Amino acid sequence: MNNAFIKLLIVLISLFSVSAQSAEFSTKDKLTLVDTLKNKITTEYVLTEKIDEITQALSTLEQSPAFKQTTTEQDIAKLLSQTIRQFDGHFSVQWQDRNVGVIDVD
Repeated sequence: MNNAFIKLLIVLISLFSVSAQSAEFSTKDKLTLVDTLKNKITTEYVLTEKIDEITQALSTLEQSPAFKQTTTEQDIAKLLSQTIRQFDGHFSVQWQDRNVGVIDVD
């Protein structure tokens, strides 16, 4: 997988971490993050035959109780990472606290 794409995923979660001023991630924030991730996968992921399957898994995740109950950036990063890693072991979503740095959620 393209290293630039991996970095993009890390930046994606970082951007939402910076934009969310509170410790909790709202439902709107979570849905926006997943939609952005699906968009990036659709437009930039090189294994095109897996794109529909990955985006469907993310849509299914959005409806899950685990997703709905998750309220922190770290927990949503872990859920997203677990979901997309099923399709490509190179996928990783990391949460970055701007005061601490990158936190590996795996």
